[in-house]
Amino acid sequence: MKSDVYDAGMRKIPCGLYIFKDFDEKQKKANGIRANHRLDCVYYLHKCDTPAFTKKGEHPLYPYENRERQLFFYQQPVHKVLNKRTNRMAEYCLIGNSLNLSSLYTEYEDKSKQWAYGFPHKRDMYSLFQQKQFSPLYDYTNDGYIFKGTYGDDKLNRKFNYLELYVFPEARDEIESIYNLAIDGEYDDLFEYYKEIAYPYPYYSYNETMSVNATKTLNDKDI
Repeated sequence: MKSDVYDAGMRKIPCGLYIFKDFDEKQKKANGIRANHRLDCVYYLHKCDTPAFTKKGEHPLYPYENRERQLFFYQQPVHKVLNKRTNRMAEYCLIGNSLNLSSLYTEYEDKSKQWAYGFPHKRDMYSLFQQKQFSPLYDYTNDGYIFKGTYGDDKLNRKFNYLELYVFPEARDEIESIYNLAIDGEYDDLFEYYKEIAYPYPYYSYNETMSVNATKTLNDKDI
């Protein structure tokens, strides 16, 4: 899909979507999760090119899966507040499978939804390259990410209880501009469409407290 990354309106389009939730206690117990706060993937849409050396069905975030193929991240504070621009900073990053996916660059404002942007952590990718003779994410290090989520009850510590991650191919140097368009609503229609066609992530136990209907689970009033 990297050869067709712009739509008719000349917007750069994402090739993937991952939707994460911090499960409630019943859902955590059903899936063997002990962490107090963890963002687990519940829906995904994968249209990204896959490097030839990877296995069929693998996707940009597969190195972050555990042995049961559950895909999740821990939201951790960065060691030092990172200033990308004068009014945007990163206080947190997403860690999974001992790898740093991305810092979360954002403007912290009191809104019902929180936007952020980021990109793959190249140092971790290069370390993986050295350890395994190739990096599963090597072809994805120039991608960019747009994040959209809600903090839930923990607004003081800015802990997400719901997070959408949109993967933009070859957009590392453009992601801040895409972020500006996204917060202005220029991607609302495309993001909603991606959520409508996303698939439930298959490696979790979904009980009666978690619907597998995407439009219900992802409706604004339900998050």
